[in-house]
Amino acid sequence: MDAIPCSAPVRTGCQITQQTLPMLRELYQFSGGDLTMMLVLLEVWAHVHCSCQQADNMPRATNGHSIAMVTGIPRETVRRKLAKLVAQGWLFENAQGQLQPTPQLAEQLRPLRTHCPSLAT
Repeated sequence: MDAIPCSAPVRTGCQITQQTLPMLRELYQFSGGDLTMMLVLLEVWAHVHCSCQQADNMPRATNGHSIAMVTGIPRETVRRKLAKLVAQGWLFENAQGQLQPTPQLAEQLRPLRTHCPSLAT
């Protein structure tokens, strides 16, 4: 049986899926099956590492309220996930109550570099 040719949008969708699925599988394994926790963690990571630096060149931090607003995850769920991430030593809360990744998190994320090299920076 001959393969049905793919249209450009389908081909693009397949490429995105082939790039995304392996990373999602690893995130699932890494988080013990808690992809919501990984989404919360990656929101903190992205906010700190992918946003502009503050005027004093310090990394930007974030909090549970802003994560809930951006993701649509209920605030109480975000609060619980953040508490778990802090307890695991992956995030810390600064004096202003803002969350930032710990140095240990970069080491923990190192195995995921295959799919997203910037996670370990």
